[in-house]
Amino acid sequence: MVGCNDGTECAMFRRLGVERVHGVDPIEEIGSKHPDPGITYIRGAAEQLLLPDGMFDLVFSFATLEHVRDLEDAYREMARVLASGGTLYTLAAPLWYSPYGNHCEHLFRDEPWIHLRLTRDEIVATASQRGLTGEAQEAFVGQVDYMLDPRFFNRRHARDYVAASSALGLSVELEEVRMEPRALLRPDFQIDESPDELLATTHRFVAHKE
Repeated sequence: MVGCNDGTECAMFRRLGVERVHGVDPIEEIGSKHPDPGITYIRGAAEQLLLPDGMFDLVFSFATLEHVRDLEDAYREMARVLASGGTLYTLAAPLWYSPYGNHCEHLFRDEPWIHLRLTRDEIVATASQRGLTGEAQEAFVGQVDYMLDPRFFNRRHARDYVAASSALGLSVELEEVRMEPRALLRPDFQIDESPDELLATTHRFVAHKE
């Protein structure tokens, strides 16, 4: 699994009966919640998987690729370690240019594209408007700084995901870009991006290696 975080999804595969699972993630706490002799955790980047060619029947990545800067290398690496006859499944969401690409939907459900429409100081100012003070305000500001830090989000367009996955030469079973309703795009939103990119929330790709 590419992007295994604390190991929750790896443990899910084990519960489903998968005998051997490998999880890859760059974070220090990789696999911390789910130690298991059937799971091998490898601290590393999706763009350079420290694994042999053709090793896996399934390569799975869920809500991870939107954090990976070099999509092209990440997709190539996942295809490289996939065995002949194996399946690649990736889902990237929410994409950066989508309404909630900041990954802080819990804070800004009623403020789509706030990360593209307002400056950092303007967003922080909304904490006072919401009556936040003390620790609550500090936590809010911390979330704002996280969502605007380019180290954590690749800020790539939906078309980049389509191009990177389509270039692999795999047998494609499914490729889709899920779109949000156009009604979300209010006339007063001044964002220098095409509507197709702003409404593209999820990229899903399922393919097989011959």
